[in-house]
Amino acid sequence: MLLDQKRTQRIVKISAILTSIAFGGIALVAIVAIIFGGLGGSTDATKERVDQARERTQSQPTNAAAWDQLATAEYAAGHKAEAIAASRKAITLAPNDFSRTQTLVRIYTQEDQPDQAMRVVSAFIDKNPRNADAYLQLGGAAEAAGKTQVARLAYQKFLELDPNNPSAAQVRDQLKTLGSGAG
Repeated sequence: MLLDQKRTQRIVKISAILTSIAFGGIALVAIVAIIFGGLGGSTDATKERVDQARERTQSQPTNAAAWDQLATAEYAAGHKAEAIAASRKAITLAPNDFSRTQTLVRIYTQEDQPDQAMRVVSAFIDKNPRNADAYLQLGGAAEAAGKTQVARLAYQKFLELDPNNPSAAQVRDQLKTLGSGAG
């Protein structure tokens, strides 16, 4: 029973941290929804959003935001492979823009593929080692993958880079929860 309570508390804390990170992604989805005519709706509306996003990438093939919007639309339509391909194109076009990386991480996270999410964030960090938000996202993905030591190191680096971040207190609490054991 005590273990269930601790696990529940840990999951709630992880969710709070990831929610903070995902806020930027939610804002992007909201913008896409506004541009393409609302959230949800019929499959015709979803198909239309995908078609419009595809047209935009054809007319603006070097626009990373257009590819990111296509990834979001494709994923909403259930086209996972196409969403991943479009998201990777957005990352290629804007390798230093973490919001583009977050879209792909979000897809992998929603698909319950935390190891893939970790790989994507790690590749971003390799090129952008001073991005605190990337370390925060890596910590959450590592926890989801059961890689406690990686999560601990990522959270510590996040705090080192941005100790006054609004999520810092939650991360410090999470580090206490993770303890210092191997994982």
